[in-house]
This record gives sequence, C-alpha cells and structure tokens, in this order.
Amino acid sequence: MKSKIVVLVLIALSLTLSACGGALSQGKQDVVKIGWTGGPDSLNPGAAWLAKAYTIFELVYDSMYEVNLDGTYANGLAESVERSDDGLVYTFKIKQGVKWHDGQPLTAKDVAFTYNLVKAHEDFPTLNSYTTNFASVEAPDDETVVITLDQPVPSIESKLVFLYILPEHIWKDHAEGNAAAEFVNEEMIGSGPFKMKEYKQDEYIQLETNKDYHGIVPKVDGVIFQSFQTPDVLIQAIKSGQLDVIYEMPNTGVEALKGEENIAVEIGSLLAPDLTDIILNQTDPENCPTEAGGLCTGHPALRDKNVRLAMAHATDKQKIIEIVMVGLAAKESVEPLEPPGQRPVPFGGGQAGLLQRGHVPLT
Repeated sequence: MKSKIVVLVLIALSLTLSACGGALSQGKQDVVKIGWTGGPDSLNPGAAWLAKAYTIFELVYDSMYEVNLDGTYANGLAESVERSDDGLVYTFKIKQGVKWHDGQPLTAKDVAFTYNLVKAHEDFPTLNSYTTNFASVEAPDDETVVITLDQPVPSIESKLVFLYILPEHIWKDHAEGNAAAEFVNEEMIGSGPFKMKEYKQDEYIQLETNKDYHGIVPKVDGVIFQSFQTPDVLIQAIKSGQLDVIYEMPNTGVEALKGEENIAVEIGSLLAPDLTDIILNQTDPENCPTEAGGLCTGHPALRDKNVRLAMAHATDKQKIIEIVMVGLAAKESVEPLEPPGQRPVPFGGGQAGLLQRGHVPLT
C-alpha cells in the first residue's frame, strides 16, 4: 500500500521557504511555525524513539551523509570518502572550519568519539544497531576518520546518515554506564543549520538559524515546533493562521482543507511512502533479546511463512484504502518477507516514513 498524503510536510519546506523566505513574521524576524501532536520523547539521540525527536536532530546535528530529495546520498560532514577494495575500510576527510554551536571547533576526534560511544552503548535502542559491524573507528588526525568493518556493509550510508555527530567536550562527561542514555541534553549543542533557543516539554521547541553553518544557511531566522493534543486541533490552528505548516493530520482532513483560502494541500509521494510490512512477534525463542528487555511472546504459528501468506491474502486491502486511507492510497502486491534476524529492526515503517532524512528542510 503506497501512501499518497502530504500536507505541507517537513520535507516540502525546502521549496516553500526557498520561494518566500519564511512564512510567518515575528517582528523583524521570519520564523516558521510548525504544528504537530505531542512532541519528541527525548532530546538525547541515544535515548529517543519517536520520529519527532529525529526531526529535531536532523536540524540541530550533522552526520556523515545526507539524503537528497530523490533518495540519493550526498556527503555531509565529509569532504570526501575512500573505500578499500575489499569494502572493509572507509576513510573520511572531514570538512575544516566547522564549529559547534558553542563556538568550539568540530574535528574528526568528535566523529570517532561519537561512533565509539554509540557502539559501546547497547542501551541506545535505535542507534547502537547501526554500529554492529564496526570493528574499529579511529581519528589519526583532526581531519581523518577511519572506519574498519568486520565484514562489508553495502548500505553503510544508510547507517551513518542517522549517526548524529556529538561534541566530545560535552558528552565525555556522560559517556560511562547509564549516564549516556539518561543525559537530558536540553541545550542540544550541535553543528547543524539550526540551534536550540528554547524548549518547554510538551509545549514547544524553538530553534534559531545557525548563521555560521558550514553548508547552505537557512533562509529563515528560526522555526517553532508547537505541540497540540489532537490532529483536529492542528487543522483548526492552520485554518486560523496560527500555524504555517502542520506535520501530520488525519486522512479525513484532506478534503476539509482543500477548499480553504491560503492553504495549499499537496498530495504526492514522500521519500519513503510505502507501507510494505506489518511486523509480527515471530522471533525464535533462542534469538529473543531478553537481556535488552525483549518479550518474544508471539504464537509459534507466526513463524510459519504460509500462515503469514494466508493472513496477507485474507486482508481486504481495498477496504483499507477506501475506509482507512479515504481513497488516498494505491495498492501494490508485496510478498511477506522472511522473519528478521536476531537483531530487531531499529525503526518501525511509520517512523522511518515520517523522518524524511536530510538537511533539505528549511534551507
């Protein structure tokens, strides 16, 4: 099933703001107001689960790669990368002159520190799995990072793109034991295009533009993510002009907004529009990650591919399209995948779909 709903979602802001230079004026500043339900569960990249948290991380932090609108990868912090013939050694040259939001220089040492920190912490529920095949990470000088793998990883870009680079001079004091996962990190010192200005949990997050950003400097002065209780309240807020963009909405709200003056409803494919699988609790008992708090209580029949095929065949996908998606979807035939391996998938399909990677938004 391919979702077709986009209502000025975050990924579209690049086009909107490039054209107008900011939608909402606050005094002499152009600040964009974005509404969403709830908010990030944590400002700590190692502890966060929700897509909303990763949306903020994308704007505040850098990573080795970015994702373009067409799904291809581009260098982020790295000026260049060399891969050994056997695919086991990656040598990155880091951009020079990059600074953290507190003015201190970012070097290859920060990158190596971050990757080794993530690898050492299995209590980082999503990020740790991206470092599974890292045999070692070293920074022989301030410009060079060398990642040595224990086996080739063809999709290494897709792993490094979510490993946000953290400042060693701040995180070194929280690197041991449970301190890393428990670090509140409300100041969020990063090196990305936006920096933290003010945060009130479950109310709003205000970011301001990093004028010294090493890449494309955003065309607005800042952005505010404001939390609301329900999607219906979001719709009313954008109707009244309280918001410039809404991050999410019920499918039933599309028709209600189409006729509104000064509101553009864009319907089209996202970078990751597919709902291709429903993950069932089908892990074999011997592979159950009980040490990480896993509860593998699924029925043994779910490990039988024929049972899953029967469930897929019995699901009325047309009714899902007509009722749940109110006609805003298209059906594709997708065969269920084999059970996952020992390590669970870090992101659910919905979170990955909402994340929409890259420093494209707001620039």
